[in-house]
Amino acid sequence: MVRVLAGRPDSVVVGLGAPGDERLGTVHVATYDGTALCCQVAAEALAGMLG
Repeated sequence: MVRVLAGRPDSVVVGLGAPGDERLGTVHVATYDGTALCCQVAAEALAGMLG
């Protein structure tokens, strides 16, 4: 993933579940769970930041 992100420095990374130590991407969002609700909340938060 590091190689892919090197070509896209404006990337947003969403970590589902327990976050790791690495914070990849320009923006890193950790949900602490992979449920549909957590995914929806993360998407809405990002839409609010970007829109």
